[in-house]
Amino acid sequence: MTQRRNMSTHSTWVTLAGMTVGLGIAIGATSAWAQASSGSRASSSETEEVASSRHEHTDGASDLFERSETLDLKDVLNDDTEVKEVAWPELMEVARERAPRIREARSELERGEARLEGAEILLPYEPRIRSGVERFPFGEFSFGEARVGLTQRFQIGGERGKRIEAARAFRRTLRERLDEARWRVHAELHRFYNLALVDRKRLRLAVDVCNFAERLVDIARQRVDGGAAPEMARHVADAELARARQQLIEARSRFVSRLHELRDTSGWKREALPLPASSLPKVRSPESLDTLLEQARQHYPPVKTQRRALDAAQAEHDLAHRRVWPDPTLGLFYKRNAPRSRDATNGMIAQVALPIPLWNRNRAEREATEAEVSIARTKLRTLLQRLEPRLEDTIQDVTSAAERVEVYRDELLPAFRRQLSSLETGYKEGQFDITEVTVAREQLLENQRRALQAREAYVRAAGKLETLLGREFWRDSFDSSTQGDVR
Repeated sequence: MTQRRNMSTHSTWVTLAGMTVGLGIAIGATSAWAQASSGSRASSSETEEVASSRHEHTDGASDLFERSETLDLKDVLNDDTEVKEVAWPELMEVARERAPRIREARSELERGEARLEGAEILLPYEPRIRSGVERFPFGEFSFGEARVGLTQRFQIGGERGKRIEAARAFRRTLRERLDEARWRVHAELHRFYNLALVDRKRLRLAVDVCNFAERLVDIARQRVDGGAAPEMARHVADAELARARQQLIEARSRFVSRLHELRDTSGWKREALPLPASSLPKVRSPESLDTLLEQARQHYPPVKTQRRALDAAQAEHDLAHRRVWPDPTLGLFYKRNAPRSRDATNGMIAQVALPIPLWNRNRAEREATEAEVSIARTKLRTLLQRLEPRLEDTIQDVTSAAERVEVYRDELLPAFRRQLSSLETGYKEGQFDITEVTVAREQLLENQRRALQAREAYVRAAGKLETLLGREFWRDSFDSSTQGDVR
C-alpha cells in the first residue's frame, strides 16, 4: 500500500510495444505541469544553445535528433584537448591518404608490381660460359684440345605467358585487398563519425543536467535559508549536483575517446582531434532481404577479394602444370685441336640439352597448387553461405533500432530543456519539494538516455549493414556527392 505525502502525487504511465515507461512526477499544481508539457511539443522548432554562464538557461525546446545544436566544447573539454571541426568529405579525403590500414594495403601492392616485373623478363635464366683444356700424350706424340662456349636455358610451351598471367592475378588480388581496406576504413569511419554525433548529444544532455543541478542547489539554499524547506533539501540538492557532475565527466570521457577513434582510424594529424561538423543522418529502414542479398554478393569486399584469390590460385595451378614441360639448354662452342703445333685445327660446336620429364614432373608444386585452389574455393563458398544469415540478422537489427528511434522521437520525447525549466520554476515557487523534483528529473532523463541508446543501436546496426553491402547505406547523410566514393 502506497503512503500518500502531504502534497498530492500524480503518476502517468505510458505503455508502448510491451514497454512501460514510468513518469512518476509528483506535483502540487497539475494544471501548470500540463501546460508546460503541451508547450514543450509546440516549441520544438526553436533553436537552443548551451548557456555560456552556469546559471543562464534558455526556455526554447529542440528536437533531440533532427537539429544540430551548438555546444561550446571549450567550456566542457579539458584544457589540453584541442579539437577541429571537420566535415565528412574532408575526413575521408585525409583517410584515403593517411589511414594506417589503407597505407599498409597500398604497400602490399608493391609486391604485386615487383612480381609482374620479374615475370615479364624475356629470359629468366642467365647465360653460362663454359671453357676447358684437354691434353692426351701418346708416346712421342701428344694430342690436345681447347674449348670455350656459351650456353643459354630457355622456357618453352608458353610458360612465360602463364607466369605473367599468374603475376597479374596476384596483383589483382592485392588491388582487391586494397579496395577492401578502403571500404572497411570508410564504413568504420562512417560509424565512428555518427557515434561521435550521438556522444556529442549525450554530452550536451549531461551539460544541461549539470546546469540544472547547479541552479537547483542555489534554489535549495535560498529556500532552506528562508525557512521554506528543511535542511535535508540542501543535502539532496548537493548529492544530485555531485551525481550530475560525475555523469558529465563520464560523457566527456566517452566523447573524447570517440574522437580518438576517429583520429586513429583516419590518420588525422595529432595536433587536434577531428570534431564531426555534420548532423546525424535521417533514419531509414533497409530494403528487402532478396534485394540486399543480391547486392552483397556482388559488392561485399571480402567476397570480391576471395574471388580474386581463387583466380590467382587457379593461375598458379596452371603455371605449375605448364612447368612440367622441360626447359632446353642451347650451347655454342669454339674448339681448337692441336696434334702438332703447326697442324692446329679450329671448329665450332652447337649443342642442345633437354631434360627428360620422367620421375618428378613437378609433382610437389602441382599438388600444392591444387590444394590452394581447393582452399580458396571452400573459403569463397563459406563466405557466401554465411552472408545470408548475417545479412538477415543485421537487417532485423536495423529495422528494430529504426522503430525504436521513431517511437522515442515521435511519442516519448517532449523537449527536455523546457521540462527542466518547468521543474525549476515549480520548485522555486514552492509547487514541488526537492524529492519530487529529483524523481521527475530522473524519469525525464531516463527517457532521453533510452532515446540516445536507441539511436546508438541504430548507428551500429546500420554501420554493420553498410559494411556487408559494400556500398553507402545512409543515402541522406552528409554530402551526397561523396557517397560511395571510397577509391
